[in-house]
Amino acid sequence: MQSIEILYKLQRIALGNETDLSLPDSIDWEEVIKLSYSQAVPVQTCEGLESLYEKNPDMSIELDSPKYEDLRFEWCGQKLVLEELNKQHDKRVAQLTKIFAEHGFRTCLLKGQGCALMYPNPSVRNCGDIDLWVEGGRNKVLALLKDNWNVHHIVNHHAEVDFFKDVAVEIHYIPAWLYNPIKDAKLQRFFNEETDAQFSNMTEKGFAVPTIKFNLVYLAVHLYKHIYEGNVTLKQLTDYYYLLKQTTDEERQNAYLFFKELGLEKYIAFLMYRLKNDLGLADEFLLCQPHKYHYRPLSEMVWLYPWKIAHWVWRKWR
Repeated sequence: MQSIEILYKLQRIALGNETDLSLPDSIDWEEVIKLSYSQAVPVQTCEGLESLYEKNPDMSIELDSPKYEDLRFEWCGQKLVLEELNKQHDKRVAQLTKIFAEHGFRTCLLKGQGCALMYPNPSVRNCGDIDLWVEGGRNKVLALLKDNWNVHHIVNHHAEVDFFKDVAVEIHYIPAWLYNPIKDAKLQRFFNEETDAQFSNMTEKGFAVPTIKFNLVYLAVHLYKHIYEGNVTLKQLTDYYYLLKQTTDEERQNAYLFFKELGLEKYIAFLMYRLKNDLGLADEFLLCQPHKYHYRPLSEMVWLYPWKIAHWVWRKWR
């Protein structure tokens, strides 16, 4: 069994979705632990191993040997580190929300600490950067940013801004986008229609987070580019797993109908396959029948490379 398969199994155990509670005799634990960091799920997979120990008290694995002692303690000690990091990120997002409110701009946190709130224990989710959606549109938001802060790496949907030394911040003027301009227009119309609900969905932590209806679309579109660019992480899949666990039949049906309008139904079928196969998501929470083969929609492919060429030219000569 490959190291990545061991990692997925530990994640399923942590989620309560694995019935086979055995492990192979030969495991490259250094590789498994390394993968847990690169897949941004060190605490969850460590908890999966702890659950395995609880259910198999006589279990003996090579990870228990002195050879792995330092690596094992550092790995399982990440829980305390993440608890503090999550507290700090909550504080930073609340500060940003207040800063933009003082300038007359409403905001909504995308991913990050908002996704953590969907977890039974939010502090086990790895922290990344802060993605903050600021209302007002590209020109108005960029004008505000350039007048007040150091702005760099401006792209189609966000700009990186230097606010804090301890966490990177991306300010979004649109949440996400698609290469196909016709499908993207539908996506942006959806975002615009849902704007008020997102910026008013305040939490007790002092910042707004997306609604379930919004996240069903936004997080899937965000995952879409990561999956086809080959850099999706287990953390991102777990985010969507926990989101789907909170949905109703009607919410799932409406979301899938909208994905069909965007021409993304084959991608969604593959995403459902990953969630069912890798994480053990029950059929009742799937958006559609899963399919193990993934094809990038033709409606996107015909626009992908022309857009990339145009974007390269624009960045070179702007």
